[in-house]
Amino acid sequence: MILVVGQYPDSTNSRDGMVQRIAAVDRLLESHERTYVTLVHEPFRDTRAVLKRVAPRVRSVQLNWFDAGDVELLNGLMKEARCLVVHSLHWAQHVLPLYRTRPVITDLHGVVPEEHAFIGAHEEAAHFSSVERAVMRHGFRHIAVSDAMADHFRTRYAELTPSLFTLPVLAPPSGRPALDERTGPSLRILYSGGTHAWQNIDLMLDAISRSRLALPVELLTPDVAGMQERVARKRLETRVSIRSLPPERMPEAYAQAHLGFVLRDDNLVNRAACPTKLQEYLAHGVVPIVLSPHIGDFATMGYRYVTLEAFLEGRLPTWAEWRELAEHNLQVLETLRRQADTGVERFAEAVELALRTEARSGVSVEEELAFAALFARRMSPSRERTRHVPLPLLRRLLP
Repeated sequence: MILVVGQYPDSTNSRDGMVQRIAAVDRLLESHERTYVTLVHEPFRDTRAVLKRVAPRVRSVQLNWFDAGDVELLNGLMKEARCLVVHSLHWAQHVLPLYRTRPVITDLHGVVPEEHAFIGAHEEAAHFSSVERAVMRHGFRHIAVSDAMADHFRTRYAELTPSLFTLPVLAPPSGRPALDERTGPSLRILYSGGTHAWQNIDLMLDAISRSRLALPVELLTPDVAGMQERVARKRLETRVSIRSLPPERMPEAYAQAHLGFVLRDDNLVNRAACPTKLQEYLAHGVVPIVLSPHIGDFATMGYRYVTLEAFLEGRLPTWAEWRELAEHNLQVLETLRRQADTGVERFAEAVELALRTEARSGVSVEEELAFAALFARRMSPSRERTRHVPLPLLRRLLP
């Protein structure tokens, strides 16, 4: 059995970006028996955990570090498991002791310390830097979403020689877009995504306001209320339309658009990323409008784009030029898919090797679980940092 630490993907969380990645990896594990575990620190919860069969070959359970019965259930699952797959440092922080007991494949998802530093959460960034080092030291294999991310970790942890490979975040496959059908008096522009800080929503709205071409823009976002508030502050109600669409209806909107905003800053978070939305743009013939072209491996692969400066100055491609850019980006996407095919093979090899690897001798599952539970119970339930592994535990896991 494979123990997967992370949320099990279902209809209630299917729009969450992390869960979409978990679902993509889960499809690669369909032939294996697996159990999904999420861990919480809730000292006042009195309900007992229930291990449920949620799909063929899949069980799921939420466990509480403060409940002795839940810890005992996790102990039993660990003895049953041959290896672990852990999704991101956010979940790894809860199970660091288990890295010493079984082979652990960690899907890194992102550069978490830098993500927290970007939003000014420097204490969180320092915490996750320690978690990251422990994961790199004790992990069996590590999955990056881009070659740029893998190179970052190889450089940062050169002395640990972590075993890394790249498995891009692939958007669901779609048919070839009907580019010739997107005719009309002008190019159509959209934005697809949330309202998080790294998406530079205010910068995008300022650009729409200042652009020499008063083209209408459609904003597709799950946070309709938040976007409406920002649009009202900029007095752009007559220039933009806002709506939310379920994932299965997004291709309808993409099929009407020529250009799409993806305004990411030039920093490590974005250079190491592999945004699903950017892939969706390319797959549907939507040419990105970028603040910085350095997003994941796309620049290395040679994708084409329109700069924000060109948009502001009204220097947009003609219909024929747009079609050429869109066609070129479809070839770039094929390069990304070949990279993903290689990553899938590496993942399958890693799982098979992990399943054949013996548990580490001299390390007791019971002792490591008891140690983790002890510190979880000592953390104050009234503070935000109850979600984090305490420093003494990190020191035990680091040299």
